[in-house]
Amino acid sequence: MKNDDDNKYSKNYGANEEKMNICNENNNECYSDNTYGDNYSTAGSESLVNKDNISIEDLNQNVKNVKEYIDDILKNLMEEEKIKINNINSNYFNFQSEINPYMRSILIDWIIDITRQFKFKEETLYITIYLIDAYLSKKNIKKRNFQLLGISSLLIASKLNEIYLRRISDYSDITYNTYDVQEIKKMEEDILKALDFDLLVPTQLSFYEIISQKVGISDDLNKFKFGEFLMQSFLINNNSLNYTQSTIANATCYIIAKFCKMDNYRVIFDNNYFNVKRNIFNNSYSEEYIVKECAQKICEAINEIINSNFNSTVNKYSDNIFFNNIKNNLCS
Repeated sequence: MKNDDDNKYSKNYGANEEKMNICNENNNECYSDNTYGDNYSTAGSESLVNKDNISIEDLNQNVKNVKEYIDDILKNLMEEEKIKINNINSNYFNFQSEINPYMRSILIDWIIDITRQFKFKEETLYITIYLIDAYLSKKNIKKRNFQLLGISSLLIASKLNEIYLRRISDYSDITYNTYDVQEIKKMEEDILKALDFDLLVPTQLSFYEIISQKVGISDDLNKFKFGEFLMQSFLINNNSLNYTQSTIANATCYIIAKFCKMDNYRVIFDNNYFNVKRNIFNNSYSEEYIVKECAQKICEAINEIINSNFNSTVNKYSDNIFFNNIKNNLCS
């Protein structure tokens, strides 16, 4: 028997049956909307601190506990990133015959909504997107199975990262039974085999948590959450495939520092971060240039998101104190 929460989910997505089918087999158009918009409309009345059950003290304490090891942690993350960097081919759409970049944006926008509906951790979202892109870099997929790939990747990511797991039937229900439990299990198995069970990767959130502390962003929860908005919006944009996770995190910190007029934004470029990364990746290019280029792409992505039907991050972070200034100031 389903509990009250499950009935609530059924009511929400039951009214959106057609739109929940990301790729309609009977036509070439893809559908997307803010499936759970009604549930989210009251979120703005709550403060970020109360809504997420997190405080500045908690955030800073987590970092202080390992402060003397931050540089070592960052170096180890970059070394791991180098090992995993070839797992994703940024040009995989060149050999995908039935899906396109726009369909990826629709899928990720939907997954961001689902992770919020399921109350999953932020890291679960980033791992999910990594699994999707890594799979698409290795295997061709049919359009009818594209949403199945997304929901099965979320299932795997939740097993890796969540303490309290949802039933597999919940994942079927959230697609309005477009896929049954056995299909989800089969796709889960296919993903695991395709990736050779190599599932863990340093995400941009991992880097962001470290770099934001070095810049001082983590001292202000609203600034920190603003960075999450920037990164998650960029996930929807396919330009994100062209940059490493560490570069995206660094570019996010750069945007926040500039946008919030932080005097110490040059710390992003003055520390040993770039030298360490060059040594690890053996790169001769200017990392500062790449970070600024990535920052510009993020700004462009935000501008597109605000003027599009991709509402997941806008609804999720619209109560952030910096959000109301984004339209006029961020990309100017």
